[in-house]
Amino acid sequence: MSHSHQSVYLPPIRTYPPQIQGPLPGPPSPPPEPTQSSQQPPPPLRYLPNTSTHPIPPPLMAQMPPPLVAAPPPSAPPSHQIRPEKTEIIGPETTVDSKETDCNLRKLKSRVRRWEDANAEDKARYKKAKHNVIERNRRTLILNRIDELATLVPPSMLRPLKCAVEHFKRSRNPPPFDVHLISGLKTGRKRLFKKTVLTQSINYIKHLLYVVEQQELERARLQQRILFSSKDTTRHLLHR
Repeated sequence: MSHSHQSVYLPPIRTYPPQIQGPLPGPPSPPPEPTQSSQQPPPPLRYLPNTSTHPIPPPLMAQMPPPLVAAPPPSAPPSHQIRPEKTEIIGPETTVDSKETDCNLRKLKSRVRRWEDANAEDKARYKKAKHNVIERNRRTLILNRIDELATLVPPSMLRPLKCAVEHFKRSRNPPPFDVHLISGLKTGRKRLFKKTVLTQSINYIKHLLYVVEQQELERARLQQRILFSSKDTTRHLLHR
């Protein structure tokens, strides 16, 4: 009995890790960097038409056509690539050839030239009209002065024949010839010539100067006679 209850010593059982077939694992690799696809936000939910509360599930969303996106406006070409054309836009949808444009330019230049010529003619006409007005005023002034001068000259110098006939008619002693023979003679125009008035005015002025000289001589002779007579009178009074 004692032998049956005697303890038996058992060595501990060693446990080994399981063998891994294949290459040994290396050091742990760093976590993968986030890519652009991982950074993109989840696609927005799309809704059925005429509804705003029932989103479309992803399987159906993949089968639907892509939404329409407005195309960007066409960009204008750079200025250095634009080549000038030999056309001129007259209206919204009208173009004119270069020959027609040259013809229009020639017509425009001819109109401008005619306008300038018309302006030059108008200026010359205005200058001529102004000169004519000045000349007319000057002639009118000269005629007025000549008429005034004709009134200062004696009529016998301006119309000698007419004055002679009138003198014979008024005289009491009839002339030796018949007055009726000379009464029919033309005594001249009603209006005198400017040349006649000026010439007779000069002659009359010369005549007046001659008369003044003769009167000055007569005055000097009279003064001498008065002086001599006064001296004789004083002598006569002194001898008394």
